Amino acid sequence: MKRHGAAVLPGLGHVDWATFTVIVDLIAGAMWWQTADYHRERLFERILRDLDMAANDRLRIEWPSNDGTLLTLAWLMADWPIRLEQMLEGLHAPGVEDLLDRLPDVDDGLRQRARGLLGSASNYRQREVTEENWRGWLGRLVASGMDFRAMARNERRQGYTERLVVFAMLAEGRSIEEAAAWAGLKPETIERWIEVAVTYGIHMVIEKPARVCDLTPDQAHEIRQWLASATWLLSPRTGWRADHVRGEIARRFDLNISVSAAQSLLPKVRTSTSLPDHAESRN
Repeated sequence: MKRHGAAVLPGLGHVDWATFTVIVDLIAGAMWWQTADYHRERLFERILRDLDMAANDRLRIEWPSNDGTLLTLAWLMADWPIRLEQMLEGLHAPGVEDLLDRLPDVDDGLRQRARGLLGSASNYRQREVTEENWRGWLGRLVASGMDFRAMARNERRQGYTERLVVFAMLAEGRSIEEAAAWAGLKPETIERWIEVAVTYGIHMVIEKPARVCDLTPDQAHEIRQWLASATWLLSPRTGWRADHVRGEIARRFDLNISVSAAQSLLPKVRTSTSLPDHAESRN
């Protein structure tokens, strides 16, 4: 396509090279700019599931590489632009206009052509976790017998009483802003607690995490072996942050460990989630 300057692509139709590179960079930006690691990992799981690939390939594929990008594009183009819209929503990515604003050297004409190929996804705007979803999840916890107020009265660990009372207030119908004001915290902090709890389980927020010394030698060895299978995690630009490592360990091993413990299990990993090099320039 680069050699001929244009091509007909599934879902996109006839597209010139310059416009195609803008779309690729927009997709990369959605995946790697200000996107929570766990949202991105759920996307990878879905791509593999839809393409009938093994679930364990999630850690073996170097997603920031050209191969990872091509795999993502193949998945998107199989049902464009529906899957693009679903991807943006699932990632809680910045809005399309924000993503385009971040790309260098995109003039008005190029911007208009790119937006024209995005279809229904062109109107996407960033949204937080919907209140309907997390309130339903919280209601089910309470219905199952979890009494946050009672747990808070018996809690003696510093900081955890406040967390329990916050979830009690939310379960009673109070807003995130009201709960944050009571706890003296920013609403964004409460939103983060909710997202982590919904994704990995309430215990990840209200229970004290374990240290490395609390793990058995077999547990520590198994975790290190599992993480070592993903060489791309060693990337200083796109590797997992320690807080995400903690979440992934919780999902796979049902263990709630501290962020520092997660980092110590990856002594050579410099974790970050900056935009990969291929999304910063369109050669």
